[in-house]
Amino acid sequence: MKNTDEITLGCSLSLTGRFAERGAPWYANAYALWVKDVNARGGILGKPVRLVTYDDESNPEKAAANYRRLIDENGLDVLLGPCHTALMGAVTPIAEASHALLLQGTHGSYADFQKELKWQFLCWPGSDFDYAKPYLNLIAGKKSTTALVYTDGRIGQSVARGIRHYAAPLGIDIVFDEKIGAEPYDYAALMARVKASGAEALLIGLDHGRNDDPRVSCLKAAHEAGIAGNTIWHSDFPVASDNKLGPANQGVHMRITWAPEIPDPRSRKFADDYQAAFGEAAEFHCAGGYACGEVLAQAAASTVTWNAEALRGAILRETFTTVCGKLKFNETGLPESMLYLGVWQNGKLGIVQA
Repeated sequence: MKNTDEITLGCSLSLTGRFAERGAPWYANAYALWVKDVNARGGILGKPVRLVTYDDESNPEKAAANYRRLIDENGLDVLLGPCHTALMGAVTPIAEASHALLLQGTHGSYADFQKELKWQFLCWPGSDFDYAKPYLNLIAGKKSTTALVYTDGRIGQSVARGIRHYAAPLGIDIVFDEKIGAEPYDYAALMARVKASGAEALLIGLDHGRNDDPRVSCLKAAHEAGIAGNTIWHSDFPVASDNKLGPANQGVHMRITWAPEIPDPRSRKFADDYQAAFGEAAEFHCAGGYACGEVLAQAAASTVTWNAEALRGAILRETFTTVCGKLKFNETGLPESMLYLGVWQNGKLGIVQA
């Protein structure tokens, strides 16, 4: 039975198993920090917030069972997402069948939000399909041709589809379009072909998990082929080790899902508070997790009630101020693309808003 004197949320996290060291702590920490912060401000609708968490052991079937338990046994219809894309496929149908609101700070798969689902929302600024849109907007009118290369996984292919979708209306012609094949792969030959195409820009869609590290391999090979870094964009997020690439990374643009440097004071405060609370730097999944709570609190304030149907209506109606920036959602559950661009200049990350 729910305690009507408090606001109770539920989630399943991988407290054990393969995601327990990388993934689950980001969300456990982010959710805990948000609960602490919102309760310090008086809770939601004047009631304290409590989060019920079960361990899914990094197992999709266990995660699904946990969300059934949260809905059926705990009586909850407002839920926070698990810690990894690998779990979402099992979890989403449970929430959907029960009309339980599910907010997540992970799993930016465009394709999975095109299935006429009503109850899931992604609380970071865009899906993989939208990653390149800010860069294409930036170069529109300045460059008329681009090359596209991409890895053959979910993210790489979705990024490529998005680039093809957005480029043409902006007057940008894709003059080179090639998939990065299986390992071992000849990146030097690829970039020689890109250079020979005469493309004015190069966009790279990337997946993780390859031993040949396509991000580093592409940038090094592009530099050696004489492709200027300031004409390159890739779909990965910035990491400190980018600086080890030296001139191969100078001027390179990339997508920003979240970084402390984005021009919103909430972002820097969140980064500082997270560091103080947990002794480590926040990364973009942490910000997405925290933003889930911010969206729920603001939706509740807008509708002055706490149930899934009313909150869903408010989420579709309102614009939300979060540590990830402004979020405005459409009927698919995705936010309208408000991604930032990152650019490395002299070893420092800059933010560009196209």
